[in-house]
Amino acid sequence: MKLSLKAKASLLTAAMLILAVAGTVGIGLIYMREGLSSLISKNAQRESKLASHLLDAMWGEIEAANRAKLAELERKISEKGGVKLKNGKLILADGSQLSDKAIRDIVGPGHLVALYKVTAGTAVKITASNLPDRLDEETFKAIVLSKAKRTKLERSGERGYLAVTYSPLLDDKGNPVAVVGVGVDLLSTPQFQKAKEEMLSLKPSENGYFYVVDSKTGITIIHPNPSLIGRRVQEIAPALAEMLEKRSGVKVYSHAGQKKIIGYEEHPQLGWIVASSAPLSDYTYIQNRIALCSILAGVGIVAVAVAAIALFLSKHLAPLKRIAEATRRIAQGDLTQRVEVSGNDEVGEIATALNEMTGELAHEIGKVREATDHIAAASTQLAS
Repeated sequence: MKLSLKAKASLLTAAMLILAVAGTVGIGLIYMREGLSSLISKNAQRESKLASHLLDAMWGEIEAANRAKLAELERKISEKGGVKLKNGKLILADGSQLSDKAIRDIVGPGHLVALYKVTAGTAVKITASNLPDRLDEETFKAIVLSKAKRTKLERSGERGYLAVTYSPLLDDKGNPVAVVGVGVDLLSTPQFQKAKEEMLSLKPSENGYFYVVDSKTGITIIHPNPSLIGRRVQEIAPALAEMLEKRSGVKVYSHAGQKKIIGYEEHPQLGWIVASSAPLSDYTYIQNRIALCSILAGVGIVAVAVAAIALFLSKHLAPLKRIAEATRRIAQGDLTQRVEVSGNDEVGEIATALNEMTGELAHEIGKVREATDHIAAASTQLAS
């Protein structure tokens, strides 16, 4: 059977569709693991950033409380006419000394306080407290030279953390003569306990969890397993030492016979690393489901394409079969045969031409029969 250009184009299009679908599904399955791995990695890091917002809220609340205490202290000092440095001591305008006890009385219980004397390009502590003995160069510049408040995390020993807000105290000429620090033991605050509880209630995946470690020491600060708190993360899983070096990223590693994936991000103010951890199987399950759905979708599309080709061939072969049957009957002498014309394509034109040919043939045969009858009648008359 010789098909028309239109028929050939339709068949070629259908064949190309099948090949394209099969190729797309095949290539998709090849690259799916790589693509999903990238997606999983990005999701793990995104989850750690979202959990880090809980620490943002905690830090903001603690800083606000510290600043409120400082504002009260500054108001009390202002009511007494300000402060000045005299003979190495901080003296209020009323002649009384600004002492550690005076500051504690104003700030009240629950907060750590320290007074620093500004001298020779540094600030040295002149009161007894757990706060640092002197301000580091960066903090000194940010507070004394810029005459601005600043809140920072100070380490107390290996496992202690103090959230301290520093503020410069100015004399009547506007020069910084001292720095006062107001802080709290961070891990003992209700803000920390709230952030910890909320973080542990979150799940990055079905079996995943969040934890927090100190980026400098690797000591675990928050973890759903209480026995791991206070331990160094690099001792728990040596592969996680990379986390302390890079401070931000994603890592797949094996621990206790299980493959795990973590996304981690360092909190800028605290210097703590927030990590989301989950078994890799939590995500490969999704990966396998997507692969299966892709295969089924590809099979479905191919099935539809095959059905379309079958319908196409059925539509074009059935009229040809009717034409062939009619032609055989005409050859046997049945000139009453006609083929139903159902289209304007090449097959329809063949059917029309066959019908016209059959009609003309019947007409000519009728004329021949008529002439034969006339000759027979004439012959009869001549014979009589």
